[in-house]
Amino acid sequence: MFQMDEESFAELQKDCCWFTLPIFENLPDIDPNVDVIQDEELWQDDVCVQRHIFAMTFGAFGYSVNLTRARSMALIKLSQIENSEPKDKSLNNQEYIKWLEPFAQYNILLGTVFAYRHEYLLAASLFMNGLKTRAINLFMPYCDFIKYVLSKVAEMPASLAEYDGCGFSVDEPMGSTELNGGTLNTSAAEMIIPALEGDNGEIVLAYHGGQRYGNLRRLGSTNSKNFRNCIDLYEVLIVGKGFNLKKIRFYFNGYFTPQNRYKIRLPKGFHLDPLSKAAQIIQTI
Repeated sequence: MFQMDEESFAELQKDCCWFTLPIFENLPDIDPNVDVIQDEELWQDDVCVQRHIFAMTFGAFGYSVNLTRARSMALIKLSQIENSEPKDKSLNNQEYIKWLEPFAQYNILLGTVFAYRHEYLLAASLFMNGLKTRAINLFMPYCDFIKYVLSKVAEMPASLAEYDGCGFSVDEPMGSTELNGGTLNTSAAEMIIPALEGDNGEIVLAYHGGQRYGNLRRLGSTNSKNFRNCIDLYEVLIVGKGFNLKKIRFYFNGYFTPQNRYKIRLPKGFHLDPLSKAAQIIQTI
């Protein structure tokens, strides 16, 4: 059975240095004798810059592994991209949609560099930033590598985050507004919780797209004095602004009626990521 880790992924990337299989994209090779940092024209070519960063990360195309330089290049490019973010961040703005792709790519790329520096928490946060744009496609080994990094984070010590209000009490759960009936929607929490963002910049370390990432798990169900239905309890890891790792638990009412199936209460201190599928179909109250 194939075991994903840094060594296994590096062996793959030495031959296939890209987000997907480059053989199907006809990507240009790079010359290790050309200093892309000094060449302004090459510096504007994202494909060229990214290929150099990959080469320095994995020791490909005649390069030796140089994580310090790969990190510097990725940070510079990501900073440039962040400074050019369009003011209109609506999904109807094609300029913004186009901007999301390089933003996602450099987050994933920088996350990869941090992973090989064994800075797994930084890597996981950057991977989430990239994945949650929904603007990047990755081949399966890359998906498996990101899951591997998230599993390393899950092994780290994490205290329980302290929040109060809606979502953090069995008698005031997030989710459905239904008090006394409805039908259990077992997939609602798995769609909504990974789509949450903290109002203070907290990153929820879970993403459900074509693949499922992170450690969102249901701990069980319990009764509530305010609801006839059982209330589910979910746990997931979050990263705060200071890159502190915490566990957070959400009480979730998963019972919906046809009339309220698109209406939910959000947990206090959190909002839906506007790029998420949940934000496109859910009404919040």
